Amino acid sequence: MHGGAAPQVRAATQCREATAEFLRAYGDVDGPQEDPAVVVSRLIRQVCGHVAWLLERVPETEA
Repeated sequence: MHGGAAPQVRAATQCREATAEFLRAYGDVDGPQEDPAVVVSRLIRQVCGHVAWLLERVPETEA
């Protein structure tokens, strides 16, 4: 009767658990907590930059 089985409560719980799991795996749990979406976006931009750099180097390599 306390509402713990309500869909919005379950969804919020799943979101908190997923965020905590992500931060344990990829973030500094003891430091300031960032939004996981921001962290993933930053990582994607970094990887895109790395791929662009590698693509510039491909013509320089031997066949």
